[in-house]
Amino acid sequence: MLASSVEVEMQYTLVDTKTGIVLWENNQPYVHSSGGGDPITMVVSAALNALLTDYLPLAREANKLAFLPPRGFPVGQYHPKYQNDKSLFE
Repeated sequence: MLASSVEVEMQYTLVDTKTGIVLWENNQPYVHSSGGGDPITMVVSAALNALLTDYLPLAREANKLAFLPPRGFPVGQYHPKYQNDKSLFE
């Protein structure tokens, strides 16, 4: 069986501007896969997938995941859940 996939990846870094200390980092990949079917159909599908994929929705998904537990960015001091979401990020 043949399959194709498109991967986007974003790297986030939060740095203290006074000290230069890295406070938080996250590397967030997102993979969109397609597959299945007979070999000829899959070759055509894989080629079309690579050529016609709209990367913007994939990048949006990766960006959304960067702010969700367990690897995402915890909420700040002005958010109602501040300090209550610690267990989700351990």
